Amino acid sequence: MESFSVKSTDLLKEYVELLLFPGHKIISTHKYWMGYSLSILVYSLFAHSSSNLTIEYRKILSQYFDDSLYKNTETRLFLLESAKFLPYEALEPELDTVFNFVLSMLGKRSSTLRISALESVLELLKRLSPDSEFTQKITKRFESFTDRSTVPVENMLVLQICKLLTLNAGISTFEH
Repeated sequence: MESFSVKSTDLLKEYVELLLFPGHKIISTHKYWMGYSLSILVYSLFAHSSSNLTIEYRKILSQYFDDSLYKNTETRLFLLESAKFLPYEALEPELDTVFNFVLSMLGKRSSTLRISALESVLELLKRLSPDSEFTQKITKRFESFTDRSTVPVENMLVLQICKLLTLNAGISTFEH
């Protein structure tokens, strides 16, 4: 009998590909459910895998955080949700791809993407050091937020981020 050796990293790539890019024979509702499952997969992967594989898994996943690869809003949403569950204890260069993806989603026309990006920013800020490069970029970006959105939940999330960063100008703009 033949023995097969399959590496966990190869399986991860295969399943992420299947979830993000399901075949054309899959109905759109099922495609959505599959994509939504990506954040569950990411959460479970890091909750149950050994810590010595964390960086390798994170490198694989960070390759998918390239906005130029996607044309639809749903895939971007699935990635934004997944970004919340990546471990950020050891900041490696590949995480810049994830951070830049989240930052780029803040400027999208779609309010759904902006809201999801704001939720991701809020979650990331709670887990990152105040002197991390991402926190500094977010601080700089939110210091220039002066206009309120027509979407109330977007204003609420911006206010929470401004409070977390203690940006007094932003707090006074979005508090009332």
